[in-house]
Amino acid sequence: MDYLFHDLIEQGGFSQTYNFIRDRSRAVRSDFTMQHETGALAIECHDRCARFHIMALHLERDNTNFSIALEEQQLMNS
Repeated sequence: MDYLFHDLIEQGGFSQTYNFIRDRSRAVRSDFTMQHETGALAIECHDRCARFHIMALHLERDNTNFSIALEEQQLMNS
């Protein structure tokens, strides 16, 4: 998660890496759910994902390829 949110966004920019990070963070959340993991690490990862989706709603709102409804769904799942 550190790589996605700190290194990758910084190197590639938010808009350019948004789709990749969204997919990878969803996979991480899915893994935690399937493994019934509810510890501190899982909570921190879900929290970071929620912050990412809030940022996406703010920064990508005017992008024609961005779906607000899909992003709100991902935020609710976080």
